[in-house]
Amino acid sequence: MKVIFQFVENVILIKLYNYFIIILYNMGLINKMGGKVLSNKTLTSKDFFAFLIGITIRILITLFLGKWLWNNILIELVPGIKPIVNIWQFLGITFLISLLTGL
Repeated sequence: MKVIFQFVENVILIKLYNYFIIILYNMGLINKMGGKVLSNKTLTSKDFFAFLIGITIRILITLFLGKWLWNNILIELVPGIKPIVNIWQFLGITFLISLLTGL
């Protein structure tokens, strides 16, 4: 069981790292290929907290929108699908799909 939790923790950390790299790229701090610094900008703790808040907001929007779409659209279109009771179930489904597809 401990191995599973370590694996899940590593997957989450890799996803956060990838989001952080995307943000750095979009800010123009690194280039796409080599990861070299393109400017003399330095990241501050303010940037990091903005990054964390942005990811938290993105995850919450995804969870609530996903739950709404599942309960209001998917149930009507696919017979046999049961409604999701809370957002944790949708988070589990999202995590399972990301593990299976590698996204």
